[in-house]
Amino acid sequence: MASSRRPCRQLHQPRCGGPARPGSGARKFAFVFLPDFPAFSERMATEQPQMTLDPVVTLTAIARETERIGLVATSSTTFNEPYNLARQFKALDVVSHGRAGWNAVTTSDPAAAANYGQAVAERPERYGRAHEMLQVVEALWGSWGQDAWLKDKASGRFVDVSKVQPVNLQGQHVASRGHLPIPPSEQGQPVVFSAGGGQYGLTIAGRHASGVIGAAFTIEDARAQREAAREAAQEAGRDADDVKYFAGLMLGVGEDARDVLNRRLAYASDHLPSRLPYLGGMLGLELRSERIDEPLTPQELADARPSPFDPRSERALEVAREGWTLREVLVHGVIDYHPTPIGSPETIADHLQEWFEAGACDGFWLSPDVHDQDIDVFVDEVLPILRERGL
Repeated sequence: MASSRRPCRQLHQPRCGGPARPGSGARKFAFVFLPDFPAFSERMATEQPQMTLDPVVTLTAIARETERIGLVATSSTTFNEPYNLARQFKALDVVSHGRAGWNAVTTSDPAAAANYGQAVAERPERYGRAHEMLQVVEALWGSWGQDAWLKDKASGRFVDVSKVQPVNLQGQHVASRGHLPIPPSEQGQPVVFSAGGGQYGLTIAGRHASGVIGAAFTIEDARAQREAAREAAQEAGRDADDVKYFAGLMLGVGEDARDVLNRRLAYASDHLPSRLPYLGGMLGLELRSERIDEPLTPQELADARPSPFDPRSERALEVAREGWTLREVLVHGVIDYHPTPIGSPETIADHLQEWFEAGACDGFWLSPDVHDQDIDVFVDEVLPILRERGL
């Protein structure tokens, strides 16, 4: 859910993210985002499979049934060649009438690497290849000049071939001659997203990305990540506002916190005992599974010391001090990798408002508990509250 839309920069081709929103002033979901993990996971034995379908194929199917929602797919710079990747995403952009985005990631998982007959390269090599991939892919997307696509049926001239240029790029890791034989979409070319952290990821975001998919657990961390991405853009010669930072949120919406916890306990309770030692490590306590349905004792609360190396620890102790059982503390989402506000629509709106007004993000990407329920509740009950507040 983006906070606002700025005009696209008219460079070689327009790079505006997705189609224009309806004129009613409504601000709803701007894009659907699909991660990717190209390997088998042992977690499929007990948990619902996720990320098993090719995201570009999936979003192409979604494109045919939708008109406005942006379509952002993750694809690896490590195990793809630039021409294939540029062709895939440009085709999705054309099919969707200018709604495609590419979340460019390096891949460091050994299981994924083995599926491609490779070993995991060191980080400098992976990111060196990523920079070359992005340069070549964006060049291929822009190989059609501004007026190359004529579409003149009367004269029988469809393309001005003098305005479709080969890219002829050769790097240390990848190369392509070009051209890409796909005309521009309504938005010109797909929007680039970045989800990588650290200095290597910041360099990618600063040079290439229009959106950063963030992973921050506190306002302070999110604000620092957002500022770092903006500074990286400026260092690359871009305007800081060219990069939008989206903070992650794993929300549960219900009548109140108890309502959401009951729902989570119904579908996640079997996995909680195995997570108890991790919670104990966050709080500096030894927690045994036979006590999972008991709260921490007063002495344990006094002895608890949040880990200085885990920003989630303070929140975990805060929830424990409210008197919940250890099982209920876990289903609050305190060891998830994004903030997990739960409760009424007003509670969720309060969280969004606090983060946005603190300068922690430009918008949010949301992962709800139950998609076919919580998305409707969010749109119908949370967004009207935000609009009433002028957000």
